[in-house]
Amino acid sequence: MKTHAALMLTLAASLANTASAQEGFEERILPFRPSIHGMPFTNGGGWNVPLQIKVGGKTFGWTVEWGFCGGLCYLAADDYYTSNWRPRTDPKPPTHSGLWDLLYKRQVDSLNQAGWAKIYYWQQRPLSGSATNPIHSMRQAVPGEWGMIKDKIDAGELAQVCEISVYGANENPGKNHQTLAYGYRHFPSTGRVELNIYDPNYPNADDIFLEFFVGGRETKLVKRRNATKIRDLRGLFYVPYDRTPTRRRFWANKDDSRPTWMLDTDGDGADEILRYDPRGRLFEIGDYRRGRLCWRSAGSTAHFGQLWDGRPMFTGDFDGDGREEIAFYYPGDGNVWLGRSNGSMLEWKRISAIAHFGNIGDGRPLWSEDFDGDGKTDVLFYYPGDHSWWLGRSTGEKLEWTLAGNTAGFGNLDDGRPMFVLDVDGDRRQDVLFNYPGDHNWWLGRFSGTTLHWTRVGNTAGFGRLDDGRRFFHGDFDRDRRDELVFYSPGDQKWWIADFGRTTLNWRLLCNTNGFGTMNDGRLFHVGDFDGDDRADVYFYSAIDGHHWIGSSDGATLHWSAPNPSFANYGWQTEELMIGDLDGDGKDDLLHAEHPFGNYTQRRSGTSAWTYVAPGCLPSFRSFGYGCPGRVATLQHYAVNLSSGPKLGTTNNFKLQGASPNTAVSLYLGLNRDEWAGYRLPLDLSMLGAKGCTLYVDPLLRFGGVSDAYGVRSTYVTLPIDSSLVGLRLYSQYVSHEPGVQAWPFSYSNAVESVLEL
Repeated sequence: MKTHAALMLTLAASLANTASAQEGFEERILPFRPSIHGMPFTNGGGWNVPLQIKVGGKTFGWTVEWGFCGGLCYLAADDYYTSNWRPRTDPKPPTHSGLWDLLYKRQVDSLNQAGWAKIYYWQQRPLSGSATNPIHSMRQAVPGEWGMIKDKIDAGELAQVCEISVYGANENPGKNHQTLAYGYRHFPSTGRVELNIYDPNYPNADDIFLEFFVGGRETKLVKRRNATKIRDLRGLFYVPYDRTPTRRRFWANKDDSRPTWMLDTDGDGADEILRYDPRGRLFEIGDYRRGRLCWRSAGSTAHFGQLWDGRPMFTGDFDGDGREEIAFYYPGDGNVWLGRSNGSMLEWKRISAIAHFGNIGDGRPLWSEDFDGDGKTDVLFYYPGDHSWWLGRSTGEKLEWTLAGNTAGFGNLDDGRPMFVLDVDGDRRQDVLFNYPGDHNWWLGRFSGTTLHWTRVGNTAGFGRLDDGRRFFHGDFDRDRRDELVFYSPGDQKWWIADFGRTTLNWRLLCNTNGFGTMNDGRLFHVGDFDGDDRADVYFYSAIDGHHWIGSSDGATLHWSAPNPSFANYGWQTEELMIGDLDGDGKDDLLHAEHPFGNYTQRRSGTSAWTYVAPGCLPSFRSFGYGCPGRVATLQHYAVNLSSGPKLGTTNNFKLQGASPNTAVSLYLGLNRDEWAGYRLPLDLSMLGAKGCTLYVDPLLRFGGVSDAYGVRSTYVTLPIDSSLVGLRLYSQYVSHEPGVQAWPFSYSNAVESVLEL
């Protein structure tokens, strides 16, 4: 029925295009309808958003009211692109439910693309004005935005729009609005445009459009429902769509005396190395910074006994805060314990009591993935004793267990048959896929709520038995946000890939590697995104020629290259390779661990050389970024510095040099250089009229003052003695009041990163 409806929409759009050409206007309507693809509940009434800041182990919280218009549009686009129509009976989700959390994340994603700075800048645009005005008018700006919107729709893509309805620097930017455009009608003779939109404030309404003029006439923007005016608007601009809000990072490790994981424990976008030392019964975190690996203790777990005794240990983002944690099952009390980083140590808390399941460390299949699509990691296990599947859904604070299904009719699934957990349909929920060697059928278990529903999705009898030890891989090889399944066939050295359609696995040839000889000889393979194009690639080491080979995916095939043979003399059978994004550049890196010496060498993605990773930590403070012009000189860059690393329990001097004399200045101090109010840092402030100025720091604390006659300001800050602050990074930046220099009357310095020490 849904397929039929989509086809009818496509046909209707085609007929409309034909008619429009005859009537003197151009038209393009995509097969999207708010009544089908939009969210069934309204954005009206606002959403209560609890916000928190943690400082020194203490939490300060308050609640604000937001609109989720951008998140609702993003989620509607997500569902449209993945053909995942949401049930029309969905109620407005309560705070911190799974759907609420997902909407909040997509709201932040949309604002990261729109940007408060740009919204704030646009709401200061006059309706008309001179071309020499530093803030161009809506009449000058809207036609260019319309061109980008039109290009997107002409390319068959939805176009998100930010509607500007308020005017002036003192107005709240949150009073503006985001909608989603899916079609247009353009009358070239008059310049009139009708832009069909999904407006989250009017769910199920297919008749809402924006009317405005381009091409010479004064821009006048009106939102209408049919012919009835809803409201006047001042302007609009195009908002890019972030189709991949959560990049999947791949990691792998080979067991040795110190189990090791690659995790982003602090949410900064770069992976850290987490390892457990069975001898000392403690965890350590290795933080990679500019070619050096800085190790620190993350705390003892001796009170739990020996963790590396075969008990299940699993990782993921269990509370959806963007930081990854490690969890383990403790047979001593039948509980699951979660270790969350506070910036320096792992803090442990119990998240589930599961003694009634028996010992889940008995070898039963167990996975930690997001099975309900809410952005939090859940736990799923299969119990061979009665063939039941149990889902531990994460609420952010604990695991809530429900029976997800029973597969007694399939026999014992833990018999060595190929079985995988992956997202084959792009709905952000992990699925379960297995092959039954008896009849070569493939069965897919997809989650609906907390229940697995099984369907037959194909047969591979033509490939013979697939449980013969051949290698399988999975990942998103074509950047469609769906995982594909790949296997290597040793008989003919061919690689085969399966892409999931709406109901079946569709197999095709991916590549052929007969020049490498048989690759089913035990060599190590790893999957990762090594070039940062959001497609999965394959890495292996060849003992035949001593080369490290990478098969880069272009979406259709794998292209093999050997960047560097310098490790030809390394024992490839025993080498440990870990995969992760160590430097946060969006590309996975290879990290080689040399045992028993504990040294590390690294191959950064985008380079061909392996480099030694020097042990040791960076200096306790460093400068980064640049200042922007003030009154002193056009090219003057401010410089904020520390005379030494900041010490807890002492008074520290944060010094500004090169400012304008006798000028009001403020020192910003914060613990975050990655995000401010939900927006990514560094934040370019050019949109405010501050050319060349950048905000580097989330200003948790502000200290005001005045520079002296030489443009110098020293701010003395006494830092408290608090062990929970040790190891945290403190960021500082100065801002000065510089009216008349640029449209935005403030200038910003460079920034300093410092590690807090006792």
